[in-house]
Amino acid sequence: MDVRPVTVASEVVETILGVPRPGSVPLQLDSDIVLNTGTLDAVFRAPIRTVKSIPRGCRLAFSYAFKASLLKVAAEPNLTRNWVHLLLLPRCTLRVFRPQGRAECRSGNRKATQQTQILRALATWGESGGTQHLIKEVLQIPRPGGFRGVDADAKEIDNMLTNILTCLRKVADGHFTAAVKAISSSGLFRSTKLTKVVFLSYTAGASRVHFH
Repeated sequence: MDVRPVTVASEVVETILGVPRPGSVPLQLDSDIVLNTGTLDAVFRAPIRTVKSIPRGCRLAFSYAFKASLLKVAAEPNLTRNWVHLLLLPRCTLRVFRPQGRAECRSGNRKATQQTQILRALATWGESGGTQHLIKEVLQIPRPGGFRGVDADAKEIDNMLTNILTCLRKVADGHFTAAVKAISSSGLFRSTKLTKVVFLSYTAGASRVHFH
């Protein structure tokens, strides 16, 4: 894999295929959010859930936002921020609504409030600085309690090993897309020999696929 050191903001970081490696680019919440791989990793590690299906009343608005993000990528595909913008769209705008009271728990009220929340997020996403605002909201969500210090490290290692074993099984079966999902299910994995092997296996397998 092409891993090269480059200088970003007077700091030397590693790149993978020209893109800064996750963890190489520091994330600073006290300044404007920068759309880089560090931000992407942080948002995907945030303790949030997204809806399984986009509510019918939100689909048109989401399609407009999705199209706008795709056009940015198509216009300047070499810019990392455009890809990060596209990947963060569903994560930041399709968050599951958490009811605060008994009235909001009712099915009808919950569905209506969920739709309103998504529409509000999509409207904010399209505003100037709206993307950064939603990213900050996601990053400020507190993580669930119960794991601190050594316990937190042990749980992270346990989850990582589970994901790695799942990933290796998927690679052995030739299910490369499922392997990528498994190894990135808890955020972007650190750059290690194992993740590089999986990536190379994925690209080698994908190159053998022929469309008829």
